[in-house]
Amino acid sequence: MAEKNQKAVVVGAGVMGYGIAQVFAQGGFQVSLVDTSREALDRASHLIESGLKTMAEEDFLEEPIQAVLDRFAFTTSLEEGARDADVAIEAIFEKVEAKKALFAQLDQCCPPRTLLASNTSYLNIFNFVETSRPDKVMITHWYSPPEFIPLVDVVGGPETSPSHLEAMGQILRKVGKRPVLMKKYISGYAINRIQHAMNREIHFLLDNDYVTPEQLDEAARVGLAF
Repeated sequence: MAEKNQKAVVVGAGVMGYGIAQVFAQGGFQVSLVDTSREALDRASHLIESGLKTMAEEDFLEEPIQAVLDRFAFTTSLEEGARDADVAIEAIFEKVEAKKALFAQLDQCCPPRTLLASNTSYLNIFNFVETSRPDKVMITHWYSPPEFIPLVDVVGGPETSPSHLEAMGQILRKVGKRPVLMKKYISGYAINRIQHAMNREIHFLLDNDYVTPEQLDEAARVGLAF
């Protein structure tokens, strides 16, 4: 569980955003989920409650559903959501200008102590994000669905403080995740790159008629996944 009164703000109420917010709430954080669309927030609220009910039915929850829901705030105001946040996670669409503008806003709205992280899948934010706290800017790349996949890639930039990367690692472990620290940024990180390499080889073998799909499935089943 998180320390008393710890708070996370997650910006972007899409598939990744609401899932990340749910992880923090289940981990004991007060959570503000921010989006410019009230419709997106309402949808996220419904999906979170529905997901928690399913988790409770399967004995994945350690506390009552309402206890988790009570930690949420849904708002279209970034200033309101960022107030008193210890960690901020950006989970908006993959556009350089949008992320650059949002980080500038987060820098203004968040307390000086707040760690600022992006969930970007393939943008090197350290090339364009500008804040007054580059030592606290980093990437935390979550996997879908974030409620269940333990892995989170953690990446620092040239000016990110190692102590702040460690602090983020501690936060992620508190909420049940398994952070893996990358030594430097590379698009796709580790697991996505390995998966893409496997996909290329699968298509190469099939497209060039080296093996049937059925026999390839069998080879994976009794070899890789034995």
